[in-house]
Amino acid sequence: MAIPVARLEALLPAGSLRRRVASGATWSVLGSGLSQGLALVAASLAARALGAGDYGSLVVVVGTCAVLAEVAGAGLAVAATRHVAELRDAAPDRAGRLAGGAVGLAAAAGLLLATFQILLAPWVAGSLLSALHLAPLLRAAAPLTLAAAVCAAQAGALSGLEAYRGLALAGAARGIALLAAVLPGAILGGAPGALAGFVFASAVCAVVQHRALRGEAARRSIPLRFLPRAGDLRGLAGVGVPAVAASLVLTFATWASTALLARTSLAEAGVLGVARQWQGVVLFLASAVSGLGLPLVASALPSRDVRALRRALGASFAASTGLALLAAAPVALLAGRLLSASGPAFADRGAVLVLGCAAAVLLAANMAVGQAIWALGAHRAGVLLALLRGGLLVLLSAALAPRGADGVALAWLGSAAILTLVQAPFVAWILARKRDEWSAP
Repeated sequence: MAIPVARLEALLPAGSLRRRVASGATWSVLGSGLSQGLALVAASLAARALGAGDYGSLVVVVGTCAVLAEVAGAGLAVAATRHVAELRDAAPDRAGRLAGGAVGLAAAAGLLLATFQILLAPWVAGSLLSALHLAPLLRAAAPLTLAAAVCAAQAGALSGLEAYRGLALAGAARGIALLAAVLPGAILGGAPGALAGFVFASAVCAVVQHRALRGEAARRSIPLRFLPRAGDLRGLAGVGVPAVAASLVLTFATWASTALLARTSLAEAGVLGVARQWQGVVLFLASAVSGLGLPLVASALPSRDVRALRRALGASFAASTGLALLAAAPVALLAGRLLSASGPAFADRGAVLVLGCAAAVLLAANMAVGQAIWALGAHRAGVLLALLRGGLLVLLSAALAPRGADGVALAWLGSAAILTLVQAPFVAWILARKRDEWSAP
């Protein structure tokens, strides 16, 4: 045993980029694997218990909560990751204020938006979704918006600290809670019961991540402060406002594509929802690895070393894209059988998942490149690229939604392909600019 361990230590020396990537990827893959795997099982069983129509209602409501949670927490998560990764060693006090402040602000924003969700549920259900009967379900889902917003900000702070073990444990806890609560809820209470399971799982995730954040901050001697100073608010807003704009555009576009389909048929929205769960399986390894890119690139900025930036970006890009390809191939080959496992209403719809797999590979490549864009401070470009992808997704979905779930899945693929053609050369250009800037006397 001593020889393999020695070789491993030689390949992954302490403090090296390879060691950090390997450690982070291992924990991220374990956590994402358990979370995504258990969530997939829970969703498939819930879809089988509810049927395509009721499961489509659940998909639309949970997606609406995701849009609101993005507004409250996603931009703060990106800001926390970048600033904490950059300041955790050089300025631990400020890093603690930014980490805690991001979580506190996300909780406040999540509570506000959950309140609006309760008040505006009839308008959203009737005017936007053409399904007024979903208003009670939208109201009941308000706690999910709050919990998801807090979880996003916590995850951003933990990523900045490179506390991937804590993130993995939280992901596993969420997956176990989903499996334990969603199916019984669906059987006993239909769509509202299944929704209660989602709320419970998100609350469990928030509690576990809170404990992990406090523990990692204490280990690094970083004092957490959940009420940031005015200067810290400006720091969070500098990254957070553009990031939340970009994230909101993409999340809204995804929700809009489902809503456009739901206006035609909730059953088709249910088919699309099951396909997206399997698309998540294709992306889970890629997402885990690409998530390492932002803190790795941000932590290399103080050294002003372009080669280090290229290595971090290249490792993230190759790993995320390669892993997505490896996962997409078997899922696409078995697409028909995988969808049929959710019940007779989902049989013979494998083409939806095949299109989703192709889109997932392109999305994996774009995730790694997108992390570099935010880490390098190209915030306006990040927003513009998000607007491009979101606008394309909505326009293509509006045109193709009459073709059912197959049409919206084709819209995913088209928007991802166009974004790839635009985003990759842009990152090469911005890296060249950094090289010229840092090499100037």
